[in-house]
Amino acid sequence: CHFHSHPFAPVEFIAQRWHDPDPDTGLYEMGEIILDFVVDTPIGGGLLETWYSIPGTSVVDLTSHENYPDAPQDSGTVPMLEAPSNRGTDIGSRLRAFIVPPETGDYTFYIASDDGSELWFSTDTAPANAIQVAYLNGYTSERNYLASSSQASESIFLQKGLSYYLEAIHKEGGGGDHLSVAWKKPSSTDIEVISSADTRIYRAINTAPVAGDDA
Repeated sequence: CHFHSHPFAPVEFIAQRWHDPDPDTGLYEMGEIILDFVVDTPIGGGLLETWYSIPGTSVVDLTSHENYPDAPQDSGTVPMLEAPSNRGTDIGSRLRAFIVPPETGDYTFYIASDDGSELWFSTDTAPANAIQVAYLNGYTSERNYLASSSQASESIFLQKGLSYYLEAIHKEGGGGDHLSVAWKKPSSTDIEVISSADTRIYRAINTAPVAGDDA
């Protein structure tokens, strides 16, 4: 079985089965086992997919390649919306996650990378509904979200506890490389990398978290 829960949240799991028939009556009886436990394995972060040996520094160099998007050569998870830096030359990557806002209000999203990148966001959990909200042509230093106005999205209203799909696409040519996605929350003036506490790892076979699960 599969289920979704917030880390460290109490969970009650009920398993039911039919007992063998009673030897005297021939009737079946339903029994159940109730298990109470706490989920202590974090499920936040992002899915990072990587394509190798693709020249170029622009996102289109990746998205126009025959192996994109269905055949990444590497796939793994990261604990926050930030890829490890200095991973190699001529690589492309896609970072995907469900965002679960901790408060209701207007958010601004940011992207920083070396080399080019795009940030796509959906106002629901469907990747097909995502639109580009920010981008970077060229490169910045790590976590520098203010080098270009294109790195910041317009203000986006989000509801606490709802889930939203987000993806960042990144292309690295040569030299150093990095990628991170950040936001500015309604109650803060700080630009912060989006952490595991406010994300759920994207998996295509999973159902996205639903309203209230992570409130």
